Amino acid sequence: MSVHDKLLERFGGCRMEPLSPHIGSWIESERVYHDQLLMYTIDVPREDASLNWFQDYKESLKIEFKQVEIYLAVSEILWL
Repeated sequence: MSVHDKLLERFGGCRMEPLSPHIGSWIESERVYHDQLLMYTIDVPREDASLNWFQDYKESLKIEFKQVEIYLAVSEILWL
């Protein structure tokens, strides 16, 4: 199941931003790494169940995509 499908199934919606050139670079052990990134946005209540799910899913994505780390950020939004 794709990341998009998994997020859609779990939260009922998500946005993906593949058209912007999200490029990541970092240095580890004197080697430069480059990534082409997809950015997903999921608007859900900040609850322990959601945060725990994202922490677990992040670990499974690191294994699936053979990544040392995956950037995942949580922000609070004030809806007007």
